[in-house]
Amino acid sequence: GVVSSAGINTESGCVKGLRSVSPVSKRAAKSRAYPSGPHWLSTLPAARGNMCDMIGSDERDTLIAGLRSELAREQGKLRALQDIGQALGNTLDVEELVSVLLTRVSRIMDSERSTLFVVDESNGELWTRFSHSGHSHEIRLKPGQGLSGWAAKWGRTVNVKDAYQDVRFDAEWDKRTGFRTRSTLCVPVRNHSGNTIGVLQVLNKRAGYF
Repeated sequence: GVVSSAGINTESGCVKGLRSVSPVSKRAAKSRAYPSGPHWLSTLPAARGNMCDMIGSDERDTLIAGLRSELAREQGKLRALQDIGQALGNTLDVEELVSVLLTRVSRIMDSERSTLFVVDESNGELWTRFSHSGHSHEIRLKPGQGLSGWAAKWGRTVNVKDAYQDVRFDAEWDKRTGFRTRSTLCVPVRNHSGNTIGVLQVLNKRAGYF
């Protein structure tokens, strides 16, 4: 290996000849042996091989497939964000804009459905419209009712793995529509004054939970 001026073998890490030097020289040698500056990594031995050489071919293929899948998801999110920007610039129709935004939110969050609840200022209820199986539905929730109502009342995000295991969940609309709610994310939507004016609800992440 290479021997430095301080008697350090940078490959084996062995110290040579320190018995014959004075205490001051020992301190100097120690200082030079363990540099603290940004170039200290250059004194370490070169790594032998790389990560891909350390794992089997099956594990390597699995790793590569996982990375490609993650890249595809991130690219999908980017396209969804670009679509949102385009929609904001191309339409003044509020309902059409909301529909586009919710579709893109579902794609970004990898979920089955996204819904925007709006607070009715006259009575404090949450309401929304959505289509299911070719039929239009309107939902109204009292303040504090269901997961979205709770998020609106307290101004806090709700994130549950299984809605049916949460006492706040109201299964009435699942019974009416035949939809099965699983993982749920409810995020309060606030205006510039910090008041809650709605709730964005995202349902059933396709893989795992939110």
